Amino acid sequence: MRTLRHCLLPALLVTASCAPAGNTVGEADLEAIRANHAAFAAAVVAGDHDAVAAFYAESAIVMPANEPMHRGRMSYRESLDAMPPVGSFTFSGEEMTPLGGDAVLVTGQFNISMMIPGAEMAIADTGKFLEVWVRQADGWKLGWDIWNSDLPLPTPAAATPNGN
Repeated sequence: MRTLRHCLLPALLVTASCAPAGNTVGEADLEAIRANHAAFAAAVVAGDHDAVAAFYAESAIVMPANEPMHRGRMSYRESLDAMPPVGSFTFSGEEMTPLGGDAVLVTGQFNISMMIPGAEMAIADTGKFLEVWVRQADGWKLGWDIWNSDLPLPTPAAATPNGN
């Protein structure tokens, strides 16, 4: 994972350095992104998939845990309908790094509880995320978003001696 981080961050910095010169990210921009995080989490819990998708740029790259990559806001929006009901969703430990121009790298952790179909009780998960927010005419939008769980994979049930 460390190798990926060392490769990914320089690539993002190069991409961000191609942004128009003269644009700077200030504290008001970082506050806007923090406010977006709070509103994003509320939209997820409310099951408002249109509102969730609206936080993404039209050309966003979204890499959700346990499903294929989505290219574009609408591709990701279509996948949201398969999302189980969410009881709670929070972000924590956000670190924001302006990348120059109109982009901000955000990393942190998330906590979520979901009611998986067929489950008797809500499933809790914790994990980490990496986002790049980009300034657009209509505000700060997610340009790249990736997240995954910190929980280990479930262990398969042991086979019985007779193969059943």
